[in-house]
Amino acid sequence: MSMNSLVALSLLTWTIFTGVESGSLNSRINVSAGVLASSEIFDSSVNQWKATGSMATPREYHTATLLNSDKILVIGGEGFAGYMTSCEIYDPSTGQWDVIASMKTARADHAAILLGSGKVLVAGGRGYSESLIN
Repeated sequence: MSMNSLVALSLLTWTIFTGVESGSLNSRINVSAGVLASSEIFDSSVNQWKATGSMATPREYHTATLLNSDKILVIGGEGFAGYMTSCEIYDPSTGQWDVIASMKTARADHAAILLGSGKVLVAGGRGYSESLIN
């Protein structure tokens, strides 16, 4: 994917980039991509990357959604064993990941959005049939 194909949306002080699982908060960019559990934070004020806590489960093709609490919800994706139902929350103030309740449907390449109510809607994506989920 070329850098020209990335689109940015601005949500509060976050910038979410479509095409990669990343976001920025207060001049820092958080990126988690590939079948990895690792996570790094980029601080643009000092032009430096810093390793932070690792997710419990390596994943790719997941979503990362900024919650009202400034924590980041990582949903589903694809791992070494296939499509995933698992979800984790990252707390930037501690650098820690916590495993939370799983979705009912395993999916990757899906969409996720924070609703005004504080709930997160997850829709579509790919499932075990290798077809789009309706």
